[in-house]
Order: sequence, then C-alpha cells, then structure tokens
Amino acid sequence: MHVLESAYHVTRRSIHRASLATFENRVLSIRLTNGTHETLHVPKEPCVVAGACTVSFQELAPGEAGTIRFSSSEGSLVGSTKSWCHHAGAVELVVGQERLLLAQAAPIGQSIKKNSCFAFRFAGERDKDVRQFYKQMPQEFMGLPGASSSAAGKEFTAYAMASSPYEVDMVVLGDDGVTFKGMDSLQQLRFAELCKEYKPDNVLQGLFIADYMAVCNALPNISLTDRAFTLDLLILTFVHSNVIGLPPDAVKKNLQLWERSRVPPVASSMGPLKHGAYDALDPDTHNVEDHVESALLLLSAATFQTMSMMHEVAADLQHRGLWLEVVGANTYETHMARRLDIESDEDLKDESFIMEHLKSGQQDVDSTASDPKSEGVFSRLVACHVCGAGAQKVSSPVVCARASPRRTSDPSAMVAQSSSSNPVDLLKLLVRHCIHTSADYVLRRSILYEFAASRLQSGSGAAGGSALDGIVAAVLRCSTMLPLAQRCFETGEGFGLPATFCKSYSMDALAHLDGGTVASSQQVLESLGYQAVEYKVLATNSKSGEFFFISDDKRFLIKTISVNESILLQKMLTSYQHHIRKWPHSLIVRYAGLFQVEAPSAGLSQYFIVMRSVFDPAFHIHETYDLKGSLFNRSKKEGESIGKDEDWISAKQHIATPSHRRHELYAMHELDVELLRRFDVMDYSLLVGVHHIQEREAQDLPSESAGYWQPGGGILSEDQKTLYFVGLIDFLIMYDLGKQTENFIRVVQGHGEDASCVSPPSYAKRQAVFIRDRVLTCGHAEPGTLGRLQVEIISAENLVAADWIGTSDPYVRVTLGLLHRQTDMVRRDCNPRWGSTLFLPVNESHTGQEIELSVWDWDANRALRGSDDFLGKLIVPMQHVLRGPVCFLGEPLLDVSQGQLSVRLTFQPLGTEEPTFNFLTAEVLEASDTEEPVLFETDGLQGGSEPF
Repeated sequence: MHVLESAYHVTRRSIHRASLATFENRVLSIRLTNGTHETLHVPKEPCVVAGACTVSFQELAPGEAGTIRFSSSEGSLVGSTKSWCHHAGAVELVVGQERLLLAQAAPIGQSIKKNSCFAFRFAGERDKDVRQFYKQMPQEFMGLPGASSSAAGKEFTAYAMASSPYEVDMVVLGDDGVTFKGMDSLQQLRFAELCKEYKPDNVLQGLFIADYMAVCNALPNISLTDRAFTLDLLILTFVHSNVIGLPPDAVKKNLQLWERSRVPPVASSMGPLKHGAYDALDPDTHNVEDHVESALLLLSAATFQTMSMMHEVAADLQHRGLWLEVVGANTYETHMARRLDIESDEDLKDESFIMEHLKSGQQDVDSTASDPKSEGVFSRLVACHVCGAGAQKVSSPVVCARASPRRTSDPSAMVAQSSSSNPVDLLKLLVRHCIHTSADYVLRRSILYEFAASRLQSGSGAAGGSALDGIVAAVLRCSTMLPLAQRCFETGEGFGLPATFCKSYSMDALAHLDGGTVASSQQVLESLGYQAVEYKVLATNSKSGEFFFISDDKRFLIKTISVNESILLQKMLTSYQHHIRKWPHSLIVRYAGLFQVEAPSAGLSQYFIVMRSVFDPAFHIHETYDLKGSLFNRSKKEGESIGKDEDWISAKQHIATPSHRRHELYAMHELDVELLRRFDVMDYSLLVGVHHIQEREAQDLPSESAGYWQPGGGILSEDQKTLYFVGLIDFLIMYDLGKQTENFIRVVQGHGEDASCVSPPSYAKRQAVFIRDRVLTCGHAEPGTLGRLQVEIISAENLVAADWIGTSDPYVRVTLGLLHRQTDMVRRDCNPRWGSTLFLPVNESHTGQEIELSVWDWDANRALRGSDDFLGKLIVPMQHVLRGPVCFLGEPLLDVSQGQLSVRLTFQPLGTEEPTFNFLTAEVLEASDTEEPVLFETDGLQGGSEPF
C-alpha cells in the first residue's frame, strides 16, 4: 500500500469518528406500556425544539404499548442551531385526571454539552404546558444504561428504565399495578421455582418474564437482524402460541402490528426460525427496524399482562411466608445454603452447624487438603468469616488452620487487605462467584423448562396433536437456543466478599453448543465453581496486559478483556452460535460465557470470558505455535516458549493428514475466517499444540482415526506419530484507528502487506493462504471438498496503459472465497498472452459465491508508487461453472474504459479426469460427452449479472 494511501485512510477514519459526534443521526425511543385501568391518550401535538417527534398512538388502551420517538433531522444541523441539539422536545400524556409530562434533549457533539437530558413527572400546579416543563428540565440524563427512575402522581406512578442512552422502557401503573422489573435474575428464577412447587401452571409465565428481561438487557449492542431473530423467537414461543395463557384479545392490537411488519424469514407460525435467513436481510430494504420496534411493543404489552396475572401468585406466596425466599435469592447466605444443602434459616445462622457441614463435606470438596493451594475457595471464605466473627466459639482446628492465612477479625478488613496487597486474589474470588452463580442459574433454568415442556406434553394445554408437539418443540428450543440474554445478579456484602454485581451473557445457549459435550454448565461448575480447586495464573506472551487464569484440571481458561472487546463479542455471539451449530467441526475456540463483575466498594469492574482449552489436558503438549500468517517479526524471542510463524517454517512443521482430511480442515478454516472477516476483526491466530505420541500410546489408536478431529480433541497424523490440537483464538481485535495507524507505520517501513497488522480482508486472505500452503501443505493443484476449479488464462487485448511510458506489466489474479492464484507478470505488453493454467479448491461453501478474475499492472516500488494498478475484472457465478465449462473470448473487462480478456473455466469434481483443451490457440474446445462448453464473444457479463 502506498504511504499516501495509508495516511489517507487513517485521516479519513479520524475525521469520520469526530464527525459522528456532531452529525450522526440520533434517535431516542421511549416504549410506553399502559398498566392502568384507564385509557392513556395524547391531547395535543408534541413540543418539538429540534429534530422531530413521532408518537405511534393517539390512545393506549389498558395493557397496550406504544412508542414515542425523538429523532434528528437526518443528521442535519438545520433548525437546530438555537438549541444545539440533535433532537429535543416534550410530550404531554393524559391518564385519568392526571397529566404526565416527558421532556428530552440530545446535545450535538460531546465537547459542547456532554449530558443528554431526559425527565418526566406528573404535572403540578406550576406546570402550565409542556414547553415550560422542557425549559425547566434538569440538565442530566434520567440514567445511564441500567439506571431507573420513577414519578408518582395522585393515582398513578410512572416507572422508567434506560437500557441505553437511546432506549427507555416506561410503564404507567395504578395503585394496584404490579411489576417484577426490580428483581434481578436470581430472584426471578427463584420465583419461577416456587411456582413449580406451588403453582405449576404458572412456571412458563415466570420463565417468560425472566427471559424477556434478559433479552432486553442484551439488545443495545447487537445488530438489528439479530434483534429481530431473538425477539421473534420469544414471540413465537410464548405469545403467538399463548402458552402463557393471556386473556383473549389482551394484546390483539400489538400482535396485529407485529404480524403486519413480519419479515420473510417468519414463514410459519411455529416452524423453527433460521438465523441465516435473518442474517441475510438488508435492514433498509426489509424495514427490519420497524419490525423490531413492533416486536418490542408486543413483548412489552405481553410481559405486563403476564405480570398482572402473576400478581395473585405473588400474593399467595407471600401469604405462605415464601416471598422472602424470592427477595433473598441473591444473598451470599442463600448461596451458602445451596452450597451446603442447608434448608433452615436457623441452621444457616448457626455457625457451629455450618462448620459441621464443612467438616463432613471436606473430603468431597477438598480431597487434597494437605496442599493449601488446592482447597475450595468458598470453604476458605466461610471458615475465614466464621472464625473472624466468633473464633472463640469454633472448635474446628482443621478448618481454622486452613483459614489462618486470611484470618481476620473483620470480613471487610479481609476484603481491604485483598484489594490492597493482592488485587488478583480478590479478582479470582469474585470471578469464581460470578461463574458459579451463572452456571448454577443455567442448570436450574433448564430444569424448569424441562418441567414446563413435560406438562405441556402431558396435555395440560388446550392444543393437541401436531400443534402441541410444535409448541413443546418451540419451548425446548427457547430453553437451549435463546441466543441473546444478559442475566444480572446482585449480591449483598457477606462472608468476606463485598457487594457484587455480576452480568452473564448468553451462557444458556453457549452451554448447549456441541450437544453440551464441550462447555456445558455442569462442566464449568466442576472446573471453575465453588468446589473446584483454586485457579492458577497463566503466564502468556500476550501484549494486552490482561489476566489469564486456568482451571486446575486445565479444561477451561479465563481471560479478562476490555469493554470494547466485550461489546464486540456481544455483537458476534448470535452469529457465532449459528456458525457452531451449522459447522460443528469449526476450529473457532468454544466459549462457555462472557461475564462482567463489579465490586464498587473495592473499585473493581472487569469483563472476562471463559473458554474451553484448545488442548486436551490428558496429553502433554511438547510444542506450541501461534500462527497468524505473517512473516514479519514473527519468531519467538529468547525466553518465550510459544513459537510463531517463522519458527513453524524453520522447524519444517506441517499437519500431515490424509488428503480428504486436509481438504476438510482447510474448508473449515476458510469458513471460520470468513465469519471473523464479516465482523471487521484481525490479528487472530491459529493456535497449534503438538503432542508426540509415545510407543505405548500408539497401541491404543485405531488406524482409521488418522486425521479425525472434533472440538476439544486432536488431529492424528497419517503416520500416527503426532497428535495436533488446533483452534482459532484471540479474534476480538478490531481494525480501529490505532490499528490503522500501526499499519501506516508498517507501510512507511516497507512492510504494509507482510506485517501482522493489515486490514481484515487482507488478514483473512493471507492467513487462509498460509494455512493451506504452509500448515496443511496442500499442493497448488490439490482439490477442495467438492473438487477444483481449473482456470485457463489465455490472453488479453487492449489493456489500459498504467505506466508513465505508455504500457503495463499485467498479470491476472483469480479469487474464489479467500484463496487466490495469479499468473506470472508479462512485461511491457498491453496485449499479453499468458497461456497459464491455475487451480483453486472448490468447497461446499463456494457453490453460491462468485469467481473474480482481475487484471493488475505490477509496480516494482509499492512503497513509493502505491498498490498495483487495477486494469479491470470479470465476475463469474460459481453456479454457472458447475453446470459446465465456461469460456470467454475477448470479453470486455468491467470497471475500466478498455480491455478484453480471454479465459476458460472448468469445474473438476473429485476423481474426474482433466478435460482436454488447447488453451494456447483457443481454436479447439473439446467437451466431454455430457458437457457443452459455454462460449461468450463480446457482450456476456455485465457487472456480475446473469449471462445466460
């Protein structure tokens, strides 16, 4: 890449980032649910100070939901210079005899006026109109994401929750209104569990409320199509089938609105949704945003109706004296009771009773008690707390001795000591608590779903036959495949730990990938939960400065990540899950969860991921390589144990497997890298672990297993002497301004193409070539899983003269998928004749793609003159070549003013003989008995359109 070209890209990115804050089109959507027995209406037009305001309703009947949307004027500053806001204004609503006023403002830029503003209240005597209320609005946003507020009138109360600075959920309730939105995920789950025990017909209602809130929490950082897919899954499972038992016509208006906005993938009422169909949608063409908004309104109305029905259930539980179990479901004491199977509150308060439990379960929990590093962390915490609170009462010298390293008279002092002397210890404790709570939640939720499905299957519902089977199948799909869910767990201070806030992202769905055999919640609990041996800190070559922990059994790794990396992974999670389900032999590392843990009193807030180790702990890894596909400064330094790309080549390493396994591995790697390229990420690696098989191990290996691979397993070499473990890791690096600047520096150094930091498309293509040629050592003419594409480059005529001397040095590059091959360069000839044959592998994923034949002018000094000059291209759909040979004679090149290219393309299935063709003269075209070559003269392809 030319130095000026690279500088241009960096500058353009900087200007774009700066302009977004000023000119970006902003929207604030307020979803309002009428939870009263009165009709809510809009008496007058909104007050608009800047931008625009649209209200989706004039009236909202009880239980209905609608939207108030403030938006900027397509990013324009016209009409906003006085207010300096993207959008600003106020709305008046009337319910019963009371007026509810809402006002908001979104300032332009981030340096002029930082805070967005949103306020609401029931009108008092001093509030004459909405414009006056707007002027008196406090200059701060109602709340950051997750913040809430309320306003009370004489008869009604309004509650609001900000899921992001651009979305607010509001509900207006009467005196007898009810909302479960103040509960965290553990409280919601405990409520559903009590329903199972005392009100079994209401279990699905409790699960619906919990899942809807979890999905809403996860929506801000994902794409519109992923939102549509997830919300439709909830609607079809719970609302459309009405397994939650809503009254007739309860959400009729919102349901009709959703049905009118349905996008093509929703083809049947209860058929399984296909994420791939949603992912292929163009949000602008299919009005996905409108569909998402209608889906949210429907779910909001249905959730409120469900909460209203559950009010009697909550009252019954309170009458039974069980409501405290719901309220206290998220305390450390409750976690302790579950850990020790204690059911009595009095027993929980009895310290000696707890100690007896610890002693009696000590052999099961800490089988290696002689090793102080292998003890159960939760046991140590409880013992430390009990010993500190009443050391004179405890007669358990074993437990006290084990707790002595952290013994203190004050639990809060222990936390302070951990925070000041070794913050890593505190981080490990809180990470363990977050992981255990999340995994335990998933297991308990699965039990409830299975219980609800069994009740439906037994015929307790009104439906029957195939309709009932479809409903049951939908409920079970939602249990294991809800792709986006952010569970929130709040735990008060106790047992030596500070008040903690944990968030778990999509662990429900991740646990069930690969049939639940790789990273299930039960496996996570065993390796990382309360009863697991303490984590070890892992030393790595990472430059990120993040912490790495590994479980004692070496099955799982924990890595802290940045906020931006967590947001990126949230965006990827739905597509990641779909990819793993579609391609179960994917090389991408398996995630068990994404988490955030916060302890405000300790000044700690950290995102982290849990992933399954690429290596099998049963095998010793003799050599490890981190391969990116770059050969610039890619060798291990002194003292490092992990080799890199240059070390791999120097050691003459390659994964030697049977040919069909090589084809499958390369095809899978290309599919994986294509997924990563779609999310604009780079700098990921193929981690390769090498285990040299000992003679005693070889006796247990079946001969037919050569080359076999499965997640968490290894690839056996053809000679059965080596076992390889491979996985794609570290793919949360965006090609942001910092990386573009790094690339610019490499361009100046003359390494703009071979350095590690390049653009995502270049990175993906380069790694794909490296893996095929240097890791799997596939031959140039080796086929793919379906066969190979033979491209015979004959000649070109009248090419554009790109050099200053009036000529060009042309070559042809053929690209299919991420792999490309190219001819030799012909010097100073605008009418070159190559007579070259190129081969590219064809895999199943290529059948719907296009073949690109591009002509380039070779430049000797790229750092000075820039990239090679483009001289035109042809685009050929692979489907056309699959039908039979395709030949172009003098076909005009696209995107240039002049130039023609003559080529022939032939698909050769696996095991077929090469067809005969004199590509040097192009005078004789001999087809097989079943194929007729397709000839094109001068007017065939136009910009990738159908030529036939």
